[in-house]
Amino acid sequence: MIPKIEISETGKKESERLNFDVEKFLIRIIKYIPKTDLIGLERIYITDKPGQWEKHLDKAAGAYFQKQKGTSAYIEIYLSRLFNHVKGAESMNLIIPLQNVGLAQTIFHEVGHHIEKTKSHGIKKNKSEKFAYNYANDLLSKYLIANADSINSCFKNLKKIAGEKGLSLQIIERMKEGWEKQLRSFNN
Repeated sequence: MIPKIEISETGKKESERLNFDVEKFLIRIIKYIPKTDLIGLERIYITDKPGQWEKHLDKAAGAYFQKQKGTSAYIEIYLSRLFNHVKGAESMNLIIPLQNVGLAQTIFHEVGHHIEKTKSHGIKKNKSEKFAYNYANDLLSKYLIANADSINSCFKNLKKIAGEKGLSLQIIERMKEGWEKQLRSFNN
């Protein structure tokens, strides 16, 4: 069963500001997750940032909340944290495939926490992040390989814009080199 996707009012405003259909992209990303790993995960809640009472999430792009008495397990995604570097819809539209990598990695990581809490007994608390990180990387490799062409097109767009505006290509070239190195490691 696929988790229900809910978007808060502040999440809708942030999504509209970016002209980013977060629900559409989440549905695509979720397809990379084995259905059995989603069992017991009721929903994915999209908002702009964590509630003020959640001080421990001061830098998080997302969080997993395990099943408690009276509540089901769910994931929260914080759009303002994921896309804090994006100034608006124009810049977002040029690099959506790159932005989706961050969204995918966050979803995969939080599902990793769900797996750790529901299927993997005996993982110590201090190894929880490593488990979620490894789970996310396994899925992320499949996601990156499947989306390599669209991600590569983003670098072309960035280079074109930098050229038009007379900006240095050095940062873009380093990002592209890092991306290509990561993709080669997944293909081996």
